[in-house]
Amino acid sequence: MEQFININRLFNQLPIEYTYASKDDDIDLTGFNRFQQGGALDWKELLETYRVVILAEAGAGKTQEIRHATQMLRTVDKCAFFIRLEHIADDLESAFEIGTYQEFQSWLNSNEEGWLLLDSVDEARLKDPKDFERAVRKLASRISMAIPRTHLIITSRITAWRPKTDLTFCNARFPDLLPAQRRNKNDTSDDISSKETSSLPPLYQPIYTNKQQETGFKVYTLTDLTSDQISVFVIEKGVKNSTEFLRELERRDAWAFTTRPQDLEELLEFWTDKQRVGTRFELIEHSVKRRLEERDQDRADSRPFTVEKAQKGARMLASASALMHESIFQVPDGTTNLKGIDVKSILTDWDDKEIQILLSRPLFDEAIYGTVRFHHRSVREYLAAVWFAEELKKAGSRQKIERLFFRTQYEQVIIIPSMRPVLSWLVLFDSELLLKVYALEPELILEGGDPSRVPLELRRKILSSVCQKLDSASFHRSFEERIALQRFASPDLVGDIINLLEAYRHNINVTTYLLNLVWQGQMKAALPAALSFALDRTRGEHTRIAAIRVVKEIGTKADLDAVCTYFLSQENSHGRGILAELVDSLETSQESIAWLLKALKNTPDENRYDSDHLGYSLLEFVNRADLDAVSNLVEGIDPLLHCQPVIEQRYCEISIQYGWLLNLSIRAVEKLIIN
Repeated sequence: MEQFININRLFNQLPIEYTYASKDDDIDLTGFNRFQQGGALDWKELLETYRVVILAEAGAGKTQEIRHATQMLRTVDKCAFFIRLEHIADDLESAFEIGTYQEFQSWLNSNEEGWLLLDSVDEARLKDPKDFERAVRKLASRISMAIPRTHLIITSRITAWRPKTDLTFCNARFPDLLPAQRRNKNDTSDDISSKETSSLPPLYQPIYTNKQQETGFKVYTLTDLTSDQISVFVIEKGVKNSTEFLRELERRDAWAFTTRPQDLEELLEFWTDKQRVGTRFELIEHSVKRRLEERDQDRADSRPFTVEKAQKGARMLASASALMHESIFQVPDGTTNLKGIDVKSILTDWDDKEIQILLSRPLFDEAIYGTVRFHHRSVREYLAAVWFAEELKKAGSRQKIERLFFRTQYEQVIIIPSMRPVLSWLVLFDSELLLKVYALEPELILEGGDPSRVPLELRRKILSSVCQKLDSASFHRSFEERIALQRFASPDLVGDIINLLEAYRHNINVTTYLLNLVWQGQMKAALPAALSFALDRTRGEHTRIAAIRVVKEIGTKADLDAVCTYFLSQENSHGRGILAELVDSLETSQESIAWLLKALKNTPDENRYDSDHLGYSLLEFVNRADLDAVSNLVEGIDPLLHCQPVIEQRYCEISIQYGWLLNLSIRAVEKLIIN
């Protein structure tokens, strides 16, 4: 098990439009973890909540975090269990990684509150899409009498979570109680969860009053690592030239590659060896080699084992995992465990000692007792692709290999869904497959792997193809996933992006996508084009928001001031989404307060059936502002709250037009009182 570094990870709750207000599962989660940055919760606050879903990208550290949280709860004598969701459907007893089934039974027979931390939805669906539902039904049935006193935390990759369907299903199987109801049932409890779930400071309380915000699962995401957290992580890792490493990140605008602990760790290893920042392909290739080496010299001398042999074995296991849709492997240690892949059936010419040496390398993590898994799915997919690439070089193998990735359905060739992650890596090793995938479904090249290694001319064609599909509204959802954008946001495409922005200037989908590429890729040459969109009121709101993000990221203060000035010059009502984006980066000076009050004066209330994060942005502004600025803001909002016509409630006259500012004013006053 790798060293866990506690850097006080924080969690953002997704706004209501991503959860209970969602009409279906097809919603865009791009930039979702940028919401409510100032109102982020830490683990102590999160563990007081009864129903939690944590969404994060691969490598964000969600598994390590909930494992550590489980251990911390158990050190203070709480009944806490770390459970693998993918094993529950078949055998609940073997699903416990921290805590035992016997302890679980004892807890069920008690009156104590308990914490079940369930990892992870994406792994549960790997073998069979229905396994997650089966696991939830089985667990719900098993703990039916204890559900009111159970804290449930479920983790998932973003792409594996269905925002509407899964939330509805989990709420139905694990019904939650209102705080008052829970107090009646648990009035003898004296542990940390006896506090109401609304224990956040007043400034961070949700705006919504819907009962669904008080009960049911709340959906959170791990925030990206901050520069302070990165500094702590780097120092704790013992990097001798940590200051120079951090300066290099700043010079290279490489902070986007440090948002997740796994990325940061592999970047540090690469930096230690090369003294530079590498590509995703370079980082994973480097990580695999490093994790397969024996770092203990005494052990290496006593058990000689070449890296080449270890790589060959790891590739064979990765390919078997991909083909069998099974993530865990049996360790030949004499125990009887029927779970997972029998490694000896794959590495037939290896003895038990050699297999144990391979599986003990840090490329693998412990799963349940007697089994291991690859430490990260991306590594497993990369290694499988390398194995398949070698097989393709053998005479007569191409047709057999391609059948594993493609099939003909209704006279049409399609890509087998379960093999897409491996194929996105494999195309980097085989030009024939690359061209075939490009002809069938070019967006797959963006889903994984490292698109920066695809030849520039083909990347230019892919970008043009993506824009054409966006223009026809027949695009795949993954186009706009942040991680896909980041992988494809290569500066050598900036000329094409500028031309495409002009060609599709009147298409909101295309321009928003291209401007997000500019934003992710830090493409300074495209700043003038982005400014032209930010300063054009005829553009759609989403396009202007994307353009403003570019200006905030790579423009000067004068550029951003120009956007703010232009925003106030608009005669029509100000767009709430655009104002939210500007408020997120607004300084807390007196000039900024004056600008904000003018902007608010011409900003309408939220539409009844729409949602935006302006409320969160304004609350965060109050949170980071000093007391003088907050005081001036309260004074400026007060006249707006009294503007005619008004609505009277219990002798309190509030402006109909500006009543939506009341919550902001109240919380600003609360801050003045508290401080």
